[in-house]
Amino acid sequence: PKNSARKAAAQALVEPGTGAIKGMVVGRKLGSNSERGKTWINFAADASHGSSIGMQAGSTFKAFTLAAALEEGMPFGRRLMAPRAFVPQGFRNCKGDPVNSTTALRNSADGSGGRQFSLVTGTHGSVNTFFLALEREVGLCDTVKMAEKLGLRQASGKRLQQLPSFTLGFNEVSPLRMAAAYAAFGARGEYCEPVAIKSITDSAGRKLKVP
Repeated sequence: PKNSARKAAAQALVEPGTGAIKGMVVGRKLGSNSERGKTWINFAADASHGSSIGMQAGSTFKAFTLAAALEEGMPFGRRLMAPRAFVPQGFRNCKGDPVNSTTALRNSADGSGGRQFSLVTGTHGSVNTFFLALEREVGLCDTVKMAEKLGLRQASGKRLQQLPSFTLGFNEVSPLRMAAAYAAFGARGEYCEPVAIKSITDSAGRKLKVP
């Protein structure tokens, strides 16, 4: 592609139950940003560990809405209507302020709406309007709090933005934090902060404090 030099990909692997970073890769060679295809930026980590402003997480954020629903005791068979297009009404942020609009969300109409889905079938189909309806049912704030409990924040270090399309993943986060959050699901809900360095010893074998 003509602008391929401007694109970047990143991946992070985090071990469930320990937070140990088992792998991290960036789809560019290390070097000056002025050199084609090279960068000094670690796109897999937060800005404080590599200058990256993060990436929009997309549908991976739907898991936090589902987790919030299950935490509130909503059964897997609960069915909600998923409209063909979603107009964000009935949403409040954690301050209690309304964050609504009379305009349908542009990225809500994924062609799967217009009928009811259960938590199981809505998740299986990753139906955008179903998850928007589910987020409204459990509450935007509860969904945001679930993501925060699993270590999520913007790659810039700021708290997550709270808007109705939260469940569709517009927040720019690091792949490393997303990997750590999903590792908590693999550890039956135990979240572990990502760990890059387990121990440090000097030339005499004495242990040094890990920063």
